[in-house]
Amino acid sequence: MSDKIMTEILQTLTAILDRLAAIEKQVNQIANPMAAITMEEKATLLGRAIASGDKQRIKAAKKLISESKTR
Repeated sequence: MSDKIMTEILQTLTAILDRLAAIEKQVNQIANPMAAITMEEKATLLGRAIASGDKQRIKAAKKLISESKTR
C-alpha cells in the first residue's frame, strides 16, 4: 500500500478511537457522575470546603477523594 493510503487509514482509525473514548466518557458520566471529575477538580472542591470552614463539606470532599483512590 502506498504511504498516502496508510496515512488515511491511520487517521481514520485514530478518529474512530477518539470518538469511542468520548462515548466511553459520556457513558461513565451517566453511570457515575462523580467519577468523571478529575482529581484536580476534587482537590479544588476540598480546598473550597476548607476555606468555607464547613465541616460537612470538608468531610464530603475528603470522602470523594478517598473513594477515587480506592478504585
